Amino acid sequence: MKTVLHNPGNEQPIEELYAYISVDQNGNEGLCAAPLLDSEPTTPLVFGYERVALKFLPVVEAIQRLAPDMKIRLVKFTNREVITTIGGGRQESSNERSSYDEGDEASP
Repeated sequence: MKTVLHNPGNEQPIEELYAYISVDQNGNEGLCAAPLLDSEPTTPLVFGYERVALKFLPVVEAIQRLAPDMKIRLVKFTNREVITTIGGGRQESSNERSSYDEGDEASP
């Protein structure tokens, strides 16, 4: 399997995330995902900038045509909380949560 990494460069701190969310007939929600580069696996359609999210609108419309009973919404999330930082050579503030805190279900 070939690994492809594309780094378009960072622009500014990301204070908002935009995600395409599917909504079923019972009101349950899930993240929409789509294959990149015309192959599996899929990747969630989550973006740091609205202008980038809107570029994927044709992809999302194609997904919705496959499931006509499903609604798809573009949702903006604005409450930022740093959970943990990996790498970078700098120690972050001590108020970051670790994914290994006691009682955390994700702990090894």
